[in-house]
Amino acid sequence: MVDAGRVVAEPEMILEPDDSLKLEGPLEEPLDGKSPGRFQMEDKNQTGLEVSGELDFMNRELNLDMGTSWDPPLVHPVQVYGNIVSTSRGETVLGEILGSGNASIANQTFALKKKPLTYLPAPTADNDLGVKSTLRIFVNGILWKDVRSFFNIGPDEQVYIIRQDDKGESTVIFGDGLRGARLPTGR
Repeated sequence: MVDAGRVVAEPEMILEPDDSLKLEGPLEEPLDGKSPGRFQMEDKNQTGLEVSGELDFMNRELNLDMGTSWDPPLVHPVQVYGNIVSTSRGETVLGEILGSGNASIANQTFALKKKPLTYLPAPTADNDLGVKSTLRIFVNGILWKDVRSFFNIGPDEQVYIIRQDDKGESTVIFGDGLRGARLPTGR
């Protein structure tokens, strides 16, 4: 045994948001060059939190976004997981009635009672989003079509658009008779 030196400072046992986040272990830069932006951190006590930031692969550091905070501090060792995605479990709602149509009202709007609306992968040439909602709307027994916008839609086309807010609530909007058909009067 050879004396290699003295410990100058005791190791930190907690991790605060403003601490340097040096990473150990496997760290592979994605082949497509796209770095993850959301991360899950879990400490020794299995306390977890989600943070956003950027990986510096060269220096093996996680740089958190400005204003990131948490309380209480995390206890070392802390695991960091990348490529975090939000998911939900879909549930079929049969026979929900959106409301009553009124042919004299343009762009009638109805809110879905259940949230969030489930989307499934749909990578096609005409779908640049790569996803499609699972919502199906029937009016007088006829299936209407979900479209992204009313642009280039004829006055008789039986279509609707879906808009979602930050709370995950979905609103269905029907045509105005110029771009997309109006709803017929009735339930």
